[in-house]
Amino acid sequence: MAALEALDALLAAASRACCSPLAIFIQIQGCVICLTLALGWACAAYIRNKVIRRMKLNIVNGNSFAFICEDVNDLEHSAQVNLPRVSVIMPLKGFGEHNLQNWRSQITSLYGGPLEFLFIVESTDDPAYRAVSLLISDFQDNIDAKVIVAGLSTTCSQKIHNQLVGVERMHKESKYVLFLDDDVRLHPGSIGALTSEMEKNPEIFIQTGYPLDLPSGNLGSYCIYEYHMNTNNITQGTHLSSVSSWSFLKRKIFPQNLIEFVILTYRHIARVMLVRRELKFKKNFFKQFIHYLSEKCIFHSLTCFTNYHLVLEFHEICVMRLSRMISVTQIFSCPCSMGFATGGRTVFLWGGCMMMHAEDFRKDLYGVVSGLQDGGYSDDMTLAAIAGQHKRLIWSPPVAVFPHPLARDLSFSRYWNYLRKQTFVLESYISRVNWLMNRALFSSHCYLSWGFVWPYFMALIHLAAALRAPYSGSRSEASASSCGLLLVSCLLVSTIIELLSMWNLTKVEIQLCNMLSPEGPTVSLGSYDWRLVFLAMLVDNFLYPISAIRSHFSQSINWSGVRYHLKNGKISKIERSMGNGPTYSDLAWKHLYGKKQFTPKSSFLSSLSRSIVHWRQPKKYDI
Repeated sequence: MAALEALDALLAAASRACCSPLAIFIQIQGCVICLTLALGWACAAYIRNKVIRRMKLNIVNGNSFAFICEDVNDLEHSAQVNLPRVSVIMPLKGFGEHNLQNWRSQITSLYGGPLEFLFIVESTDDPAYRAVSLLISDFQDNIDAKVIVAGLSTTCSQKIHNQLVGVERMHKESKYVLFLDDDVRLHPGSIGALTSEMEKNPEIFIQTGYPLDLPSGNLGSYCIYEYHMNTNNITQGTHLSSVSSWSFLKRKIFPQNLIEFVILTYRHIARVMLVRRELKFKKNFFKQFIHYLSEKCIFHSLTCFTNYHLVLEFHEICVMRLSRMISVTQIFSCPCSMGFATGGRTVFLWGGCMMMHAEDFRKDLYGVVSGLQDGGYSDDMTLAAIAGQHKRLIWSPPVAVFPHPLARDLSFSRYWNYLRKQTFVLESYISRVNWLMNRALFSSHCYLSWGFVWPYFMALIHLAAALRAPYSGSRSEASASSCGLLLVSCLLVSTIIELLSMWNLTKVEIQLCNMLSPEGPTVSLGSYDWRLVFLAMLVDNFLYPISAIRSHFSQSINWSGVRYHLKNGKISKIERSMGNGPTYSDLAWKHLYGKKQFTPKSSFLSSLSRSIVHWRQPKKYDI
């Protein structure tokens, strides 16, 4: 009994502490984070649903090849012969259970223009060398593909070294270069869709896509699925959805005078921030700024309102709260905001799929080659930093979603190693601005990750205290438990909305992938265990700050048996285990060393792939 009384007292004290103003703020913040994620996934699902509806409409209208292109006339021979040449560069490392299927989907693309495939390996001892050589020999009369041995990297990561060797060896007439990871399963029309976007908009600097993880059933694979859902589908930054949503609100909800008010307010804020650059920082600057903003900007913008009392009330609110908003804006003004849709402008790249202008590499435009070659660790983060520094456009078409099957035996320790590599990326940078952006990402991601997790720990305390409250008989404890249960209810509703939004987006992306690959392996939503998805959300967000902090202090990482050391954001030292390191990779469990004997099976899929290639061959070479 004494132990139970002590436990009740402890739970009651913890529950009261979780009802303090700070704790309530943390729990409400957790609800806001859940709802924000739900909103982002809902916008992404809305955009991709539009693509699905458009494809179905095209099929109804007689376009049976809507999974390749929207206009069936684009498949005419006269249109196909004018398509630009594309070089597809795939850096390889090791051989795993899904590689053969992924490579086959890449080389059997239905792109009608000149196309070459360059598979880049470190050495002939890599198991991928023999496997991909046998696959190419099976298609040697139908495709332009070769395996290139790049050798060991000395100044950058092995992946970047392989990519740059591929760029040097690509066809001199290639207009675009497409970098693909060996775990990307392309759709038949993916290369054509990416090329079409580049042709429509020459301002595009880099074009990218994102993976749809297919968990294998264990917690580690679900953690990777949840990690990519947060970092890709939320931070993809689609511009289309926000524009369409704003247009709808502008037409249907906001009065014209309020729109003018917002526009004028932001115009004055921008003007003041520009003036601030010319001034030295003063202790009372923020006070002067608030006075200017409220007197010059707010009152001027509110002249369109006739209610003078409303103006005074709004003025008081602005004076009290704008100072806090300014400090937050200064911290998070970097271009890594959370754009809530997919299918347009973005600031984040996925290194598994990147299309660029080949001429940019030939001319080393903006230092894309030197920036990667001189100590580059992460290809996508480096290129994203270059694009941001020079205000170049990064684009993501809504059809660029690729099935990404995860290894069946992906253990939790391998997930942890993968997470370490992902957080280690934030330690590499090419400029001072890039370093500041990475620090902002590091800080905000860590804060939001634990801000997401802590409300659930507090909810457990509230539930435990509520279950023991009837036995304590204290009114204060009953009052605290009722407050706690209210917060738990809010968190429960927010979590359900978040999971429903994630389920809906996954369902839409699966449907889109199945439509884009009608003759490929069918992806099913039934294989997802949503209990493990929720658990993975907690585990991944709890471990992310720990992994990021460890990466920050270690400044070294082991990537597929190679240890990279960073200094000033660039690789300064490379150590190779020479066979004494791990035999398998972390994510795909690929065999890294030795010649893995493998003979591709001749099956219906193989004959179908040949027929597909023969079907497009006349359009490619018959001029």
